[in-house]
Amino acid sequence: MQKYIYLITAALTFTVTGCQKDFLNTTPNTELITDVAFDSPDGLEGAVVGLYNYVRNEYQNGATLAVAYHRSIGDDLTVTGSNFGDDGAAARGVQLYNSELDANNGVVNIMWDQYYRTIKRANLIIDRADKVGFTDEARKNRLIAEARWFRAFVYFYLVQKYEHIPLVSAYTDEIQETATPASPADVYALIVGDLTFAIDHLERTYPQAGRITKGAAQHALAKVQLVLQNWTAAAALADDIINNGPYQLEKAEDLFMDTNENNAEGIMVWQFRNGEPNGAGHNLGQVFVPLYDRINGVSRSFAQGGRPYGRIYANSYLFSLYEENDKRLQSWYKRYWFYDVNTPDDPLPAGVQIGDTVKLGQDPTITATRIAATCRKFWDQGNGTGRNIGDAASWTNIMYYRLGETYLIAAEAYMRLGNTGTALERINVLRDRAGVPHLTTLNQDILLDENARELALEGHRWFDLKRMGVLIQRIKAHNTDAVNIQPYHVRWPIPQTFKDLARYPQNEGYQ
Repeated sequence: MQKYIYLITAALTFTVTGCQKDFLNTTPNTELITDVAFDSPDGLEGAVVGLYNYVRNEYQNGATLAVAYHRSIGDDLTVTGSNFGDDGAAARGVQLYNSELDANNGVVNIMWDQYYRTIKRANLIIDRADKVGFTDEARKNRLIAEARWFRAFVYFYLVQKYEHIPLVSAYTDEIQETATPASPADVYALIVGDLTFAIDHLERTYPQAGRITKGAAQHALAKVQLVLQNWTAAAALADDIINNGPYQLEKAEDLFMDTNENNAEGIMVWQFRNGEPNGAGHNLGQVFVPLYDRINGVSRSFAQGGRPYGRIYANSYLFSLYEENDKRLQSWYKRYWFYDVNTPDDPLPAGVQIGDTVKLGQDPTITATRIAATCRKFWDQGNGTGRNIGDAASWTNIMYYRLGETYLIAAEAYMRLGNTGTALERINVLRDRAGVPHLTTLNQDILLDENARELALEGHRWFDLKRMGVLIQRIKAHNTDAVNIQPYHVRWPIPQTFKDLARYPQNEGYQ
């Protein structure tokens, strides 16, 4: 097995600049494993820093833009945009569930490779921790805990997406000719063990924004316990975060502002900074923005959405779930476009004025896809990031775990336990923030509706639908792109290169 991880996912080594102060300045420079980063406590600290970059890299991957937004598609809340086709088979397979979701799909292969690369590096860090002469036991355990958190995080993704995966739980140089799928129970046992260790050895806060904390480990484990249907454990973990963690809900209108990064709601936030040695930004904000600047009388501006990519949009089903006065709808989405320029090169259509709302039929340059509603959760308006209006890259942080989801985890866990009163208390905290009436009853469908209102496009929906057993049903009902979806699409194929090298069995439906 290890031979194939070396062949397919050769790990990067890197240099670290100022890891104690700004621990995300990592620079990949080679694909050869060496002992240089693993022969001292400081070297091991740098190796742990590199794990952050490994996982964050999915939002920066240059091989296909579809990797950056793949967590937000392929569910029941999205529809393809006008330029979706620019990302080719990789994107089409994931969103459309057509024949291009196969063993050679770019997203399928890149995520497998990147995450087994992360596992290999995490295993090496864990292996070397007892061999490099730590005199500070707490520091050693913190680094092991971070490595184990990352190993759990990527295994949790892999076992949900591919299901029948190899389990590599220790670093070894031994070459094996074949690999066999592990039992999902064994994979989950490793994940639970890793996250439990992380909870026991991480602090609730660190000086460095973005560092993995006890709360991030608790949140991840609570999500795992939902999959395992350990409702009591999930509720207890979520409640501890809510009651004892350093987190609090932000106002809806402030939560995703680029002037309010690393705010009190974020539990695990990927950090991006313009000008880092490895300071490539991401394009997550732009992929949701339609080509509004192709309309006469509408200029490209940060207020209108910045540089548009037009890849994917929230669908009409998602918007049908909101009450009109829901602050999440008002703050997290842009639904209307406005005329803001009148020049010879960009003239106003006849009969309209600066400030008027753009509507179909006012000008031939206006199409439904150019005025589609857009998600604002990842917008970078250049406030402190150094982004210019023409820049393709964004440097806004990406909040992946947040307290809003923790409340939903608690609500679901209590609902499954039959404690509807406490479940409603948890979920109605989010309704209070949104400024809409309380729910008075709760079941899975109502929970999923609130889940969509709160977490849409943040990368969790596919996983939630799958673990609740309604992925195929919901996609058939609401994803108009996915007319070809089949029951076997609840899992992805095993990448072809790995399958051939390791003589590994292919998942059902992809043979």
